[in-house]
Amino acid sequence: MNMSQTKYPKYKAAIEAVMSAIKADDDKAVETAIEQLYAAQDEEMSQGVSDPEGVLLNFRGAIGGIENHLRTGDILSASILFMDLTDQFDDMCANSPFTLEEIWPIEKLMRETAKHVRSAIKQSLPEELRNRTKENTKEREEQPKQERPIGPCALCREKDALCKGSHLAPHLLIQSFLSYNGSTNRDTEVVNETTMAGLQKERKWGRAVPEEAIDDTFGEVPNEEKVTIKSSAVTRDDVFCKDCEKRFGYIETAYAASFRKHIPCNNSLLAYVFWLGVFWRLSVGKMALQLNAKDEKFIGDLLHRLMPHDAKEIKNMAANGSMGKYGYRVYHCANTKGELSGVIGMHTDQSPYWLLLGEYVVVLYSNKNKALKEGPVNDFEHGEQWQEIPFIEYWKMKQHILDANAAYENRHMGEEREKIVDVIKGDHVENLPSFLSDLDAEEISYDDLKGQTLYQFKIPGSLMKIMSLTEQHPEADTPGKRYALIEKELGYTSEEIQEMCDYWEDHAKIRRIQAVSRQVKKSNKEKAKKNKRKRREKNRQRQKNRR
Repeated sequence: MNMSQTKYPKYKAAIEAVMSAIKADDDKAVETAIEQLYAAQDEEMSQGVSDPEGVLLNFRGAIGGIENHLRTGDILSASILFMDLTDQFDDMCANSPFTLEEIWPIEKLMRETAKHVRSAIKQSLPEELRNRTKENTKEREEQPKQERPIGPCALCREKDALCKGSHLAPHLLIQSFLSYNGSTNRDTEVVNETTMAGLQKERKWGRAVPEEAIDDTFGEVPNEEKVTIKSSAVTRDDVFCKDCEKRFGYIETAYAASFRKHIPCNNSLLAYVFWLGVFWRLSVGKMALQLNAKDEKFIGDLLHRLMPHDAKEIKNMAANGSMGKYGYRVYHCANTKGELSGVIGMHTDQSPYWLLLGEYVVVLYSNKNKALKEGPVNDFEHGEQWQEIPFIEYWKMKQHILDANAAYENRHMGEEREKIVDVIKGDHVENLPSFLSDLDAEEISYDDLKGQTLYQFKIPGSLMKIMSLTEQHPEADTPGKRYALIEKELGYTSEEIQEMCDYWEDHAKIRRIQAVSRQVKKSNKEKAKKNKRKRREKNRQRQKNRR
């Protein structure tokens, strides 16, 4: 919002005069500025305001009054005015036609004012009470955290889930591309644990990651954060019992014999059980993907029935009972050219289930017969096959997963449900979907991509890197020079760049994230109805008591 072109110049100038006088702690100047504010309001807003700019200015004017009460030490008046203003803000969110982008500056003002009011209230308390509050807070922090109750093992449903540090995605699949140094050693991962629905990222690293590697990945990280022990992003506690954890280990060890040689497994049943186990464990742990309830139960029962109880039983594994109609494909890209890597799955709970694991993309089908028209599908009866794919096909598959996730999470934004977490290699966090304001027909630059969250305009990380690189090298002023620069620095050929741009133009759209706004309005309406019912009930009870 460009405040220099405001429709309310006198009111805006009066607000600035009020704030300057408050900052100078000048009683006379404050009194004069407030009189100017009232006069400007009568002149420019006598008919009321319904546009977002005018509403924002009205909130700023009211907050000026609150700040003045805080200046003079009248905490009670400031608190009452702020509570009234909060009610006005809630009403505006519920009933106004404003977009999230228009509401955000007002919300930001409200948040800042809330901090000032809370701080003033706290400082107004007697010193003894303030100290007691500090002691109570310290006491709560020192109390041991309540451990959540241990439930049954997710696989056998019989023994307690006491196993700690269970890998939901097998160690052999993920460690090399999540490790800070490319090793397969444990506790060397350096990642962002990302919840797309909340647009939240939490950086985590294994115990064996040196401090300099943390800074190299995330930039300068405060020392107090570095020494904080964080739970691993790639493991979970209390999901399986120790015996079932070992059963998964026997399968992984057997499958690793071929996987580490980068060749498909010739034991089709072993491979079938291994990959079903990968998808199932991720689903029960809410990491990367979710199977629908029917598939999750069927696969869990199948794994419990087939998986060996010791390493010797691997050779005797045999299909028995209902094996399902599941099929899967494994795609491999030998050169991902620094693209986003991690454990990223498609969040929609319907087949086919897509999963990105570093340089691999694996697709699971509930019914392999529906996928046969696209080519061979692996199952428990035929030898496993992998498909080697060029970079651009890998890139498009990754975009397909991210596009589907963005659409799914936007539809469910604000819902009370357990979120799905993706684990992203730390130094590729810039390749996550980006959000920026509605640009209309304006030219897009790299700076336009930063810091916006209200409108969605997903820019693939590869194109962001290209845009950034070319802006840093204005001397590359011809198509030939730019293509040569990009191929040298980033590895993309001119043909790949063209295909990426064509795909993006066909699939990415600027669109407002309406789901949040609708959810806020729906929630506020439900609260208003609930409060109305409570008031009616109280009135009925009062009338009843009078009788």
